[in-house]
Amino acid sequence: MSSAPSIQGIRSRPTRRISFEWWWVLSAALFVVALLIAAPEMRTGGFVSHVDVANASEFAVEVQVSAPNHDGWMALGTAVNGTSTSFREVYDQGAAWTFHYNAQGLRADVQMSRDDLARAGWKVQVPQALAERLRAAAAAATPKVVGI
Repeated sequence: MSSAPSIQGIRSRPTRRISFEWWWVLSAALFVVALLIAAPEMRTGGFVSHVDVANASEFAVEVQVSAPNHDGWMALGTAVNGTSTSFREVYDQGAAWTFHYNAQGLRADVQMSRDDLARAGWKVQVPQALAERLRAAAAAATPKVVGI
């Protein structure tokens, strides 16, 4: 007997034929077009580096901001009484901003355009009318925070 392998025992593997279907190409093309159309709508807005809130009153005031349609308020934080508080990386609300000031159950809303805010150096003030209403309601002054 010979030790050489027999050619008869080796079989070639059957090749699978991959069918090409045009609808896959069409589906992929439609997906890309839909993505290009939707991409501008999915883009997130930018951020403003800071918004400074001056609070000359004796009351600490919670500050929120929203676009005019009020589809969601972004809490900035507390404007400390008697000083200016800087809030960093504030989501850009677009062409018009609504500031919501709240202290001890009283509130005031102020709308400003983005252009006016930029001209003001991104500085706003707690409305004096809110402080006057708090005083008229005999609201207690917020203790002064030391070290800010």
